[in-house]
Amino acid sequence: MMMMYMGILLFLMTSHTRGYILQSPDTDYCLSKDPVREQFKHFATKTAYQFVRGNENIMEECLPLKFWLLTRHGTRYPSAKDIAKISEILPGIQENISTLANKTSILNSKKHTLCKEDLDLLSTWRWDSTITADKAEFLSSQGWADLHGLAGYYQKQFPTLLKNKYSKNNFFFRHTDTQRTKGSFQAFAEGLFGSYEHVKAASIPENDTLLRPYDYLAEWKNQEEKIYEEGSEYEKFKESKYLLDLVEQVSKKAGNTVNLKTVEIMFKACTYQQAWRIDELSPWCALFTPEQVKVLEYLHDLEEFYRCGSSSNLNRYVTEELLDNLLDFLISNAEPKVVAYFAHSTTVELFLTSLNIAVDDTSPTADNYEEMVKRKWRTSEIAPFSSNLAAIDLLCETTPRRRFVFMLNERLLEVPWCQDTTCTWGEILRKKNKVENSLKKMLFHTFRHHYVVL
Repeated sequence: MMMMYMGILLFLMTSHTRGYILQSPDTDYCLSKDPVREQFKHFATKTAYQFVRGNENIMEECLPLKFWLLTRHGTRYPSAKDIAKISEILPGIQENISTLANKTSILNSKKHTLCKEDLDLLSTWRWDSTITADKAEFLSSQGWADLHGLAGYYQKQFPTLLKNKYSKNNFFFRHTDTQRTKGSFQAFAEGLFGSYEHVKAASIPENDTLLRPYDYLAEWKNQEEKIYEEGSEYEKFKESKYLLDLVEQVSKKAGNTVNLKTVEIMFKACTYQQAWRIDELSPWCALFTPEQVKVLEYLHDLEEFYRCGSSSNLNRYVTEELLDNLLDFLISNAEPKVVAYFAHSTTVELFLTSLNIAVDDTSPTADNYEEMVKRKWRTSEIAPFSSNLAAIDLLCETTPRRRFVFMLNERLLEVPWCQDTTCTWGEILRKKNKVENSLKKMLFHTFRHHYVVL
């Protein structure tokens, strides 16, 4: 018996020296030792653009005639509310984790902590004191770099159209009334022209129904509120076995019982910092296994699906004015030749819904998580930071000579109302007529947008 006891003790001590502290087989994930870290591609709308961008090359045999772009702002800082929660709550949890690691006996194998490398990583975490409430939701330096790089990517694909010399006749830019979209526009302009100083953006209307139509639709706001009511799919998934198990497991790692709201704050600290500093490990990500990240991604996807996805007919028409703007631009021969809008994830998601993109045969619910693993509505892929949709009018050497292509996050996109990977002139015209008729029937007023820089 004594020999058996000594053998077990030796095994535990050896395991400890290999870098793990009191791990059970199902929780022995170590972020610091994972060379792939595939979960970084599953941070929902807080996913860093560099982890999911396509970087595809476009048809070299075609001459670009016109270019239209809708892009979300780059990586931003959290809201003032989240900044307060992260900076006030997480230092205490960090201390609990350190205390648990120091006090736990190697014979108490029921305790959950982290591998030594992740403990060391977490011990280095300090909230950046320069990120204060007055900088809430501002564009980060990585967000600037992403939009700067996005301009470089499209300029490389279409150098004859996206020239490095600015002309207000050829280029039209507009952003919403926020620092993060204005900064994104400036970064994109600098990426194209070397400087944004003399590049002008159009004035922002008092009622921005083109880029923020959801702000003016009471019906849409009422629909949004229902997502957070008891019995909604989003709220029901919070009570699912997946989330309850996740909270329990994270609580053990945290050294104290935490609730889902606290878990979400920890996850936000993980995702934001990883998006700000893509070449470093975000310490709070160590508390989540790759599968747990996908569960939290699904929770967020449920929220966004019922806000902006094909869950309702209303969502298909909220950005109809913007779709009309795109189609009108493509069929017009007038200047400008390049149009770029800088907006938000809600705008991008609703616009994709209006295009009938990312629509699954089955709607995601609280009960079909495992069935929806390969879903199209995955915000990590369609609406990460800096997500963008481009439409390009091309003149090609092969038939049909005039064709239109769509791109989502630097990947060619198949549009369901076109028969091929490219759209014909006739298909664009038919879609334009359909949208025009739909706009005439809409009950809310639309404001036509003109390409004028004041």
